Amino acid sequence: MGKDRNGTFHPGKGKPSGANKEEGLGAQATPPERMDEYEEITDKYTDGPDELSDNVHVLHPNRNTSKANTSRGYGTRTSGKPDHEKEQEDNVRNRFPAAQVEASPPEELPGVFTKEAFNHLAAISGEYCVSVYIPTHEYGAAVNDLSDAVLFKNKLQETQKILQEKGLKQPETDKLLGPGYTLMYDDDFWRSQSAGLAMFFAPGFSGYVKMSVSPAEQLVVNTSFQLSPLVQVMPATEDFYVLVISKHTARLFKADATGMNTIPVTGLPDSTATNLPVDPDTTNGDTNYQGIGGASDTNITAYLKAIDDILFREVLHDQHIPLLLAGAEELIRVYRSVSRYTYVYPEALTGNHEYDDTPALYKQARTVLQPYFNQELQKVKDRYANQSATGRTSSIIADIVPAAYYGQIDTLFVANNTQAWGAFDEMKNELHVDDSMTGNNEDLLNMAVIKTIANGGQVFLLEKDEMPAESPVAALMRY
Repeated sequence: MGKDRNGTFHPGKGKPSGANKEEGLGAQATPPERMDEYEEITDKYTDGPDELSDNVHVLHPNRNTSKANTSRGYGTRTSGKPDHEKEQEDNVRNRFPAAQVEASPPEELPGVFTKEAFNHLAAISGEYCVSVYIPTHEYGAAVNDLSDAVLFKNKLQETQKILQEKGLKQPETDKLLGPGYTLMYDDDFWRSQSAGLAMFFAPGFSGYVKMSVSPAEQLVVNTSFQLSPLVQVMPATEDFYVLVISKHTARLFKADATGMNTIPVTGLPDSTATNLPVDPDTTNGDTNYQGIGGASDTNITAYLKAIDDILFREVLHDQHIPLLLAGAEELIRVYRSVSRYTYVYPEALTGNHEYDDTPALYKQARTVLQPYFNQELQKVKDRYANQSATGRTSSIIADIVPAAYYGQIDTLFVANNTQAWGAFDEMKNELHVDDSMTGNNEDLLNMAVIKTIANGGQVFLLEKDEMPAESPVAALMRY
């Protein structure tokens, strides 16, 4: 190997590329200042001057690189992707096999995030804490095309770049993100998603949450996890019942903030029963009362009354939560007239719901009941308005962040998908607010959420137009 007058090394002349064995497998012109780096790479990927190491993937020299290509450079008809995109995916797959990074899949955290689980994540800190949020799909073409997996892959590659810019070496980056890469090509995982996915990586920890709501796309690499979006999946007091009634059967469901299940109730009659008691008070004294549909439904009122009696005796007698009715309008009207349960919800799901699957029925029920669930939020917003002149409220970050750390906040309102960067020294009670993320600061709103929950306060994550003040954050103080 020779030098030019500038001290740059060159391979031998007049030989095919890679034929100069003294250069080691076809080296290019090598600046002197990079010789140590190149020699380290050569030692890593070669066994002597003439052989590649076993861990280097080599494409077959006789491979057909143009088969089924179109004039626009797209790949095979089966892949439907440009060759360069498919090659990128293959490179990533080979670059991060689970065995190479020795990673286990991340831990699945509960979809309904309890205060204890939230505080556990909040306690994890370190120089490299990665939080990834993406919207996902439960069904449809996006599931068949594994679009969510592609989006997640892009987030991992973006994370890798950020970590390297922060100075994390490649082996440590591989180790940190390895659990995520084990999921990237798990088709079964991506075909069983909910509305959103939150993924967390830190040295010694990885976990994910399948969210029942769709979060905004977000990637944060900081000294702690970005947890404020998880407020949306923390349990709330949203219990209710759904009663599906038809002329043939009745089904009772118990629901909460995450889903609903059938409640088996023995003894519920169907409309063909002949020994149903007829209450003269509900038929205007006419024991031959003809209900819905004429002569074939003469027992319909007695049938619905019998259902209500059994449900009240077996389940509802000591309950105080809404009962949503689902069925034909006339059935619902008659059921209301005979029911003894005080908390039958004034709105209903009209139509034939006898054969609805449970998830679809649950979504419809929650839509109808949403005004009821919003009542608690409206109450605290009214409290904020009523106390706005007393000094017990604030919409100023400089007031709210210290108050959150010191346990002074009763209720915190935070605008969804909003950050405010800076730093707070709890010991000195000193707050510094920055214009943007610098890599050495933190999201003050996220920390306010974490501290408020840790200190027993409640948090509402709202859209900007729902906030009680024209600010990304507002708080009701305890004192």
